[in-house]
Amino acid sequence: MFDTQQLGSQDIEWYLRLPLDAVVRVSDEVGWLWRRHNGPRKLNGIQQRIDGSKRLMIIHDEFFTARPNARAFRWYRIGVMHLGLDERSEAIRSFLTALRYERRPGQLIRIARRLFEALVASFKASLSRSPTATKGSDWTG
Repeated sequence: MFDTQQLGSQDIEWYLRLPLDAVVRVSDEVGWLWRRHNGPRKLNGIQQRIDGSKRLMIIHDEFFTARPNARAFRWYRIGVMHLGLDERSEAIRSFLTALRYERRPGQLIRIARRLFEALVASFKASLSRSPTATKGSDWTG
């Protein structure tokens, strides 16, 4: 059922393939529950998810060509994952690629917010490593 080559994006790949192989109907019954997972990921860490997302857009090019907003969202998610790896230049490239496919104000705001959050986190981290920020330094009195 799942494509084992699609580490990090098996669920999305299956979801894209499902309507091609079966009749899909909406039901009031919950059959699938999505949740965030903050634990360690052995076979589907961030890099595998980035690679899987890129492969997904190649394998299902027809789907993503017909739905540029879906491609934009994939690139946005890739950018967010690059930020998670502290790869800001790759994140910016991914965000710019997302904007090529979807230029709505909401997308721009979402990207700007993520970049701002990353810059603030980076600034805070640099302050905590700064020698002047240590307890007992001259400027604290």
